[in-house]
Amino acid sequence: MEAINVGNYNQINNVLISQGLDNHLVTLLLEQSAKPEKFYLTGFETVAFNKDKRFALSTVLSSMLLFDKELLIVKTGIDSCQVIDLCDELGLLSQSVEWLLLERDINYLGLYLKQNKSISHLVICEEILQRWSFDDIKRVGEIAMNVGVDVVFVCSGKPFSIEKMSDAGISYMVSLSFDETKDSLVVALRSKLVQVEGRSKTQLFDLHHYWQRTLTMRDKIIEPMAV
Repeated sequence: MEAINVGNYNQINNVLISQGLDNHLVTLLLEQSAKPEKFYLTGFETVAFNKDKRFALSTVLSSMLLFDKELLIVKTGIDSCQVIDLCDELGLLSQSVEWLLLERDINYLGLYLKQNKSISHLVICEEILQRWSFDDIKRVGEIAMNVGVDVVFVCSGKPFSIEKMSDAGISYMVSLSFDETKDSLVVALRSKLVQVEGRSKTQLFDLHHYWQRTLTMRDKIIEPMAV
């Protein structure tokens, strides 16, 4: 895999999509028509980049981990191996578990997480849906939630809907904005974005900074949010 080259992304002020959410993307995420400026009422937030999905994933991985915590990556194929490689490049602590072990006994995941208390986040790639049903993903999310572990879902193409994210207990989702573009998107619970302030290992991949800049594009009238 090609190593991350900071120069490829220019300055941090040039990586956000200036128009933010548009109607098409909101329709994809909510599966119905809605005003983009009201999307935050769902309790989720979006950060849209004019860079590739690897950049978006780097912002999530770099920003969400505390220095003494680890990721657990479900090893399912090429995409999950790329996440492992990316963690190494970013200097992040990670472990991996073969999907076959979980398929034989899904409860093994809960035991593994309880025995490895340094794990704070679980990464699943969409390629696993070639082998599992969405109900299996929901079960993984339930197990992770029960032990206080956040789930990160990496889409192969366009994003999951907010309803699916909620059903599966997904805290962070990384995807392409649309199938026909290389732009990328992070969708995350607002409560999780608030927590990542100051955690990023590098300014270039500071997800909290990009989220705050995204907020400046929003309608100034703020209504109560969903819990």
